[in-house]
Amino acid sequence: MKNSLPFAKKIKQLRLIFSPLLLTILLLSGCSAVGMHAQDRRLPATTDSLWEVRIHQWGKERFVGLLAMSSEDKGMRVALLDPTGIKLLEAEFDRAGSVRGMSALAAVENKGLPDFLTSSLQKIFYGSGEISSCSGGVFLRLCYEQTGDKETRKRSLFGPIPIWSVDYRFFGTGYEEIQSAELHVPWYGISFIMSVIQSETGTRGME
Repeated sequence: MKNSLPFAKKIKQLRLIFSPLLLTILLLSGCSAVGMHAQDRRLPATTDSLWEVRIHQWGKERFVGLLAMSSEDKGMRVALLDPTGIKLLEAEFDRAGSVRGMSALAAVENKGLPDFLTSSLQKIFYGSGEISSCSGGVFLRLCYEQTGDKETRKRSLFGPIPIWSVDYRFFGTGYEEIQSAELHVPWYGISFIMSVIQSETGTRGME
C-alpha cells in the first residue's frame, strides 16, 4: 500500500508544529462533534451502494479505492477495497455513529487507515441537522447550510475557527440521496472524497 497515508508519522510531525492546546481542540472537535450532535440522525444514503474513494493530502493523491456500503435500520456496514477488489478493511456502525466492530489487514492497520476511514464516515454520514442551522455549545458547534441547488455543507467550528467541513452534492433537490461528499480537514491538509458509482437504483454518473 504505497499510496496509503502515513498518518501516525504525520501526527508526530504536527505535534512539533502545533501547541498542545491546539491539538486538544482538534481532537475534541474531531471526535466529540459527531457524538454530541448525532442523536440518531444520519444523512440519507442508498441502502446498498458502491463508492469511489480518494484521499488527498497537501494536494497529492495518497489513496484510491472502492467503498461498499450497506445501510440498515440498526446502523451501517462498510468494506474498503483496493482498485483490484481486494478487501482491506470492514467496519460496522450503530445508529448513533459509534463503531461496533472493525477488522483490517495488518499492513493497512499499521498505517492508521481504519481509524481515519471510520472517523471520516462518522463526520460525513452522522450528525445531520436542519438547513441554515447550528447546534452545540458556545465553543464547539456543528453548522449545516445550503450552498447550491443540490448542494449543502456541514462545518465543525471551535468558536470562529473551522476544524473540518463536508461538502455534499445530491441527486435531487430533496436531499434524499448523496451523489458525492468531500471531507476537508485543513489542519492536516487532508481531503477525503467519495462519489457514488452504483446503488440499488442503478449506476450513477457524475451530473
